Amino acid sequence: MKSRLILLFSALMCIAMTACTSSTALEPQNIARVSDAARIHFIRPSAFIGSGQTVRVRINDKEVGSLGIGTYIHVDRPAGQYRVAVDHPLDFGKAELTLNVTSEKEYYFKIFPAGASVAVVGPYVAAGSNKLGIAGISEAEGNALISEMSQ
Repeated sequence: MKSRLILLFSALMCIAMTACTSSTALEPQNIARVSDAARIHFIRPSAFIGSGQTVRVRINDKEVGSLGIGTYIHVDRPAGQYRVAVDHPLDFGKAELTLNVTSEKEYYFKIFPAGASVAVVGPYVAAGSNKLGIAGISEAEGNALISEMSQ
């Protein structure tokens, strides 16, 4: 009986861990950026402490994907102003910011636990949720995080 419980617990942990480390992008990730669009990267580092739930990413109230621990996605958007929000299903609130994008530019955002210390680049920082924050980071830091995850 005890071995069955251990086996069941192990199976549930494997399922949960797989869900925590996967991402879902609702837009293609393997195409070149359109020349007049901006590329917006969302990165959830593996050092993310806290909930193992996936984080939903929304632009103008439309979900564009979800991030597990140690994952990233990107979206391409024409120049303009957008509302970006991140949340997860059991959080009562969301971290939200307004983003002005310029054509042919890349933007990097790091998703982090609320209260964490993050080196912010530019005007894009929000920690409006009980559990999450989102901050604009440098291109160098963004590419380094993505490179670590791709290995």
